[in-house]
Amino acid sequence: MPGKTITTRYPSYCADCGAAIPEGVQARYYGRGHLYGIGCHEQGDGPHVTSALAAATIAATEAYEGYVAEHYTTPAYAVMENAAGDLFYDPSKPTRVVGTMADLCGFVWVSVNNRRNSGAPGKRLLAEFKHHATADGDGRRWRLGAYSLTHSGYDGSWSLGGYGADSVTGGTGNGALGAARAGGRAFVESMTAAGYEGMRVESRVD
Repeated sequence: MPGKTITTRYPSYCADCGAAIPEGVQARYYGRGHLYGIGCHEQGDGPHVTSALAAATIAATEAYEGYVAEHYTTPAYAVMENAAGDLFYDPSKPTRVVGTMADLCGFVWVSVNNRRNSGAPGKRLLAEFKHHATADGDGRRWRLGAYSLTHSGYDGSWSLGGYGADSVTGGTGNGALGAARAGGRAFVESMTAAGYEGMRVESRVD
């Protein structure tokens, strides 16, 4: 629908470039909560959220690679065959080392806090991401470039991730859980610095 010019009653952000829109100024309103600033960006500059995501991906990759270079110089774990305590341990057979690992395997993801009891700090990211993204199926997954935003039916939270590339962690957690966590933290810090708050890193051992 065509937008209309309004005078803002509350501070907000431009849905296109992310610039702050203060209270009491004119802005363009396109319904469903989408506000666009007047004069804060040039047409065709692209959404600010995309730029923030790209910068955060670079930060995540650098943090991941830095962690690998610093911490994965020597093995931290020995891979044992027929070790005491194994599910199928056989005391009549020998126990031997069959390999080594620099770290554990696991999964790392970025969770977006949209819970109202804490003021929904992830609201800005969710709103801008969805505005520029494409929804899959029932709207539980949104895709924007190399990123996906997925809704959990279990607790109502949203998870931000990458598909085709590990965009939010800088690498995989396959034998490098610590590096993936470091990459995820750097991603969240970069997004927070860009004004997209309400994200946290979560992980589990595989």
